[in-house]
Amino acid sequence: MAEYEVVGKPVERTDGRVKATGKAGMRRPRGAGHAPWKILRSPHAHAKILNIDTSKASKLPGVMAVITGKDFPGIPFGTRPDTRDQIPMPITKVHHFGEGVAGCSNRRGHADAALDLITVEYEELPVVLTPRTRLHRRTPGQ
Repeated sequence: MAEYEVVGKPVERTDGRVKATGKAGMRRPRGAGHAPWKILRSPHAHAKILNIDTSKASKLPGVMAVITGKDFPGIPFGTRPDTRDQIPMPITKVHHFGEGVAGCSNRRGHADAALDLITVEYEELPVVLTPRTRLHRRTPGQ
């Protein structure tokens, strides 16, 4: 049997050493800020998003950015074939409990305080947990 160059032998990744030592990654331009992100998550399993008010959060000292789904209109982010049509945050409807509806970055470490200033108005929608309950529940227009 022929001797293989790679199969069955340990091979060091060409990018492994720089990633493991923290030397890989993008470099920030001089003067560019960096701050951790916090995500505001939905308390509802299924709901319409009626309004998201981020005005108070964006005025908090140290806040670098506040984002919602409207900041990503039509920009899918999925990397797998089954997620290529998904957007980062919902715009009109929450699809599961804990889905991120807004995000905030605050360089002073007070991102949680900024999240508390974001108000979201929801209209709760019925939750279907099993196919059987869906079969017994008719929605208008069906």
